[in-house]
Amino acid sequence: MSKRIAVLVPWLLVSPIFVAAWFGLFACHGPRADASRGPVELVYEFERVPDGVRISASARGAAGDTEWTLPVSWGGNDAPDSDLGTLSAEDGGGRPLALAQKAPNAWVVHADREGLQSVRYTLAPTEHLASKVHTDHYRPIVSPELFHVLGGRALLTPSSLPRERDVRVRLQWRGFDRPGENVATSFGCGERELEFVARLDDLQHAVYLAGEFALERREVRGEPVDVAVHGKRWPTPAAEFADVAARIVETERAFFDDWDYPHYLISLVEAGPDEGGSQSIGGTGLHDSFAMFVSPGAPLAPSEASKASAASKSGDAGNAGNADAKRVLHVLAHEMFHHWCGGAITPEAPEELSYWFTEGFTDYFTRRLLHRAGLYGPEDFAANLNEKLAGYYGSAVREAPAERIREDFWNDSAVSMLPYQRGDALAIELDWAIRRASAGARTIDDWIRAEFRGARERGRPFTRDELFASIAAVAGPETAELLRAVAQDGKLLPPRADWFEPCMTHAVAQSGVFDLGFDFEATRTGNVVTGLRAGSAAERAGLREGDRLGGWSVSFGDAGRPVELTVLDGATARKLEYLPCVDPREVPSFRPVGGADCGPRSGV
Repeated sequence: MSKRIAVLVPWLLVSPIFVAAWFGLFACHGPRADASRGPVELVYEFERVPDGVRISASARGAAGDTEWTLPVSWGGNDAPDSDLGTLSAEDGGGRPLALAQKAPNAWVVHADREGLQSVRYTLAPTEHLASKVHTDHYRPIVSPELFHVLGGRALLTPSSLPRERDVRVRLQWRGFDRPGENVATSFGCGERELEFVARLDDLQHAVYLAGEFALERREVRGEPVDVAVHGKRWPTPAAEFADVAARIVETERAFFDDWDYPHYLISLVEAGPDEGGSQSIGGTGLHDSFAMFVSPGAPLAPSEASKASAASKSGDAGNAGNADAKRVLHVLAHEMFHHWCGGAITPEAPEELSYWFTEGFTDYFTRRLLHRAGLYGPEDFAANLNEKLAGYYGSAVREAPAERIREDFWNDSAVSMLPYQRGDALAIELDWAIRRASAGARTIDDWIRAEFRGARERGRPFTRDELFASIAAVAGPETAELLRAVAQDGKLLPPRADWFEPCMTHAVAQSGVFDLGFDFEATRTGNVVTGLRAGSAAERAGLREGDRLGGWSVSFGDAGRPVELTVLDGATARKLEYLPCVDPREVPSFRPVGGADCGPRSGV
């Protein structure tokens, strides 16, 4: 994701006794057999100040130069220093230390002798929370009501501490004690001073927030799951969202029989402008946590009627609000599943060459597990499935090789969606092949659980050859070679009518290449239609260059779902609707069979 010090820690000067004790905390050198009982090696203090939030980071530094760094890129931003104020450094006695910026993500502190170093910088108030650019939401959010940062955008770590081992860390919050205010982190919630053991990468791959938000706690197998919800326009109570989120957590942990989580945090922040019909949902999986950003006013959980429908398998897909809520749940479940697929089961570099597995298989299991959790009914399952299949078989780049995905994933929207769509279809094919090879005794569930156990034992990323060899062992060499040809070379996967028999019937539908008809990002900047393409479905529907938009509903990549636009003309508004489709072609489609056995052994 994106990138990233003048520091005297004031409380170091309060008491000579405390200062002496603090120096003692840093007296340990080298690895420890039991880091959980060792001294504090790194301290972060978040302090509310008139001009924002001041962060102080303190650790023992070497004689000479000590480098403090942020990730080079984080959250779609390649300027790691863009949100940091002036940086300075001091030693344990309050004497200034020389500090120089070495790179956009690195600063060097120079000291004449080994000892405590403290670096300080202030995050000024930002407008990122209200931005229309969703990647801005991953940048530091600083306002009178909320402080919210991802560690990779704000917490510098010192090179004097090894990244590969655990260190003991202390977090301290100052000034966030107004009535109704809370604090929460990936490492614990509610405490203004917190000590824990973590690796430096975990610190930067974590979320830290303080201010006005609801904090709900649920337990999953006796372990806490905290849900922090910021915003005042949600139609769904925070308690109800926490209930559903905990259900997803429990379902996914039960799937892998993986329960060793002493704490888990889900943060949900109301982000972006309130634009009526348009909705933005984003999120990122972090260390024992998940940070989520959703448009104001979006429903966060299906209605009780819709949940009852899913549980009873009546097939009611719910109304539009429930559809929006299910998108929220899909993002949440998808990112949580990355803890195992892409996290514990880690691919070799470059990771883009394996996105068909880490992203596509994750999408496949997201749909599967939401159904088992009772949050997707049969029609929800089919709708999500058909959307992905239509996206894949209707894609203009459906035969692009993996190398094209590596090159263009971040700059071509069709390419960026392909590994999700292609990988989903490959997971369907693999499950079908495993069930056939085992006469129904095993499914893809058994295979990925075995991959998880193997990853723990291996303790290193898997190679793509190892992954295909594993597939060959459970589904046969022909299936492994087919998946390799599709995933790596871009061969089109032949669809099968019996992928889901007897649970679902197969049909052929019409879809095509997704074409919105205008430049969405340029249009979104000022809500003025920009880059309208002559002859596009948008133009034929009545859209004109320079039209002012009051709202939109777009399912990017889905050429079969209508685009809905609200065009403003003075005090009046008119609605436009069209299919964003060119080059129509046949795509597979499936519908549930009422009364059929739709358990895991049937492909669902």
